[in-house]
Amino acid sequence: MTAPAHLLLAAAAPGRPSDPRAWPRYTELYSHVVATEAVTSDQPRVRQLVRNIAEYLYHWGDHELSLEFSEQAWETWLVFGEEDQPTQLMGQWLGFTYWAAGRFDDASNLATRLREISGLPAHDTRETALGVLQLEAAVHRAEGNFAASAGLDMTAHERARTSFGENAPTTLGIADNVAVNLRLVGEFLGALELDRRTLNMKSRLFDKDDPQYLITKCNLALDTREMGDYAGARRLHESACVTYLDTLGRDHPATIEALRQLSESCRKAGDHARSLELATDAHAH
Repeated sequence: MTAPAHLLLAAAAPGRPSDPRAWPRYTELYSHVVATEAVTSDQPRVRQLVRNIAEYLYHWGDHELSLEFSEQAWETWLVFGEEDQPTQLMGQWLGFTYWAAGRFDDASNLATRLREISGLPAHDTRETALGVLQLEAAVHRAEGNFAASAGLDMTAHERARTSFGENAPTTLGIADNVAVNLRLVGEFLGALELDRRTLNMKSRLFDKDDPQYLITKCNLALDTREMGDYAGARRLHESACVTYLDTLGRDHPATIEALRQLSESCRKAGDHARSLELATDAHAH
């Protein structure tokens, strides 16, 4: 009965794992996925569910559990061969969770391994290839090699833009990273212009309380602050914080980071009392 049970679980999968509206259903499915050892299934729909669970755990806010679950899936799926696409995609997600947890050596080693597996031929626009480029870029960013990071993200962005279009979700997600690199090398105006365009295009694809939209909105607030418009940055951060609090709750990592950034914008704008209040709140969580 295990295989039919796995397929039933896959059929019950909700939408994007980053969408808070899907989290209650993923929460229900998670215990069944673990209990039935769905990670051992070779069925494509079940494997997609397993990958979605790994991503849901991260977006829901349990980064440690996401890492542990992703490691188990990656190690289990190696039986299908390293060149198997779902295995490579899980490897990329695992690399991201390593990076998010500060395990940069593990992320770097896995990125190197995935590059060797995929080969990354020129102009390769497969999801696996774009994912490897972004993982390598994130590792370089953590190491302080911003030029190398920018080059990889720009390559991934150009490939995605050419193949999928400028307003495709994949392209817009990579555009967020390109803007981060611009900001890190001091090209604040370029980052501002790119984030503004990206936010405009995301507004046509996502609701304004969607985490994908909020990521870019917060990035735009950072650009605005770096350009010296502290009042404008505060308004953007305040708006994002209200949405994060309403949709994710005060204890979610994204909310805490939004509170921290709003504190900084308030400080820059001269409201030191409010800045201290927000910083204290963020630190308490």
